[in-house]
Amino acid sequence: MGKTRENLTLLLLALFYLLCSTRYFPGRPAESLLATARQVLTLAPFLVGGTLLARTLFHRFTGEYLGWSRLARIYLTLGLIGEFFLGLYHYLALNQPV
Repeated sequence: MGKTRENLTLLLLALFYLLCSTRYFPGRPAESLLATARQVLTLAPFLVGGTLLARTLFHRFTGEYLGWSRLARIYLTLGLIGEFFLGLYHYLALNQPV
């Protein structure tokens, strides 16, 4: 029961991250897919670096290694935080008076 719940919450977190990363252009599915892929791939190196930094710090302080599911949770959580700030930036940049 515990493993199933852990996998389900990880799946929901991944779907929520993909939802937050989606860039939608009405009536233009190819452009939406391309912009979403560009967004995910642009943010990915920063998320990998942050995840490696968190993994290293956790290992240094506790002496234990994190499992793959924990690393995925860290990656997705950092991704959601990054998408939040990128969304704020894009919203504020688009609404600046000229």
